[in-house]
Amino acid sequence: MLESGEIDTLIMTHEHFDHFWGFPVSTKYNPNFKVIIPEGFYEERLQYIKDSGHTGELIVAKNGLYEIEPDFATYVFAVPIICRVFWEQSLYVNVQDKGLVSITGCCHQGIIKFANTVYTELKYDNDKMYGIYGGLHISPFEDWDPKYDDLVISLG
Repeated sequence: MLESGEIDTLIMTHEHFDHFWGFPVSTKYNPNFKVIIPEGFYEERLQYIKDSGHTGELIVAKNGLYEIEPDFATYVFAVPIICRVFWEQSLYVNVQDKGLVSITGCCHQGIIKFANTVYTELKYDNDKMYGIYGGLHISPFEDWDPKYDDLVISLG
């Protein structure tokens, strides 16, 4: 799809290795696509994008809401996480007559902050969350804590 031009934009959620280091494979098929990254990428990571052969537009989305086109936006959260990463970008798509579909990335900012941002800062059809896709990292480095049970149940 990259090679045929069906994909024209790649959105990176954050700089963690599992979200970023496969980038050269994308440029192998088409080096001239738009890339949207959250602010705060380190110089060596920006150099990695260049060294991968990327020739397309590079957009740095600032903290907060960044509208890509009507009904499609990212939101950059300021959130210190491991491995020198301080920003994470999530996607929000308004599906006409359905509501909002959210793609979290990893959701290092936490599902509470993620959902609260939806309700306080975004406009979408039916005033309803229609779907959430992505990681939630509710309890990433510890055993499951039952205090999260109600949160997970409420996501249903």
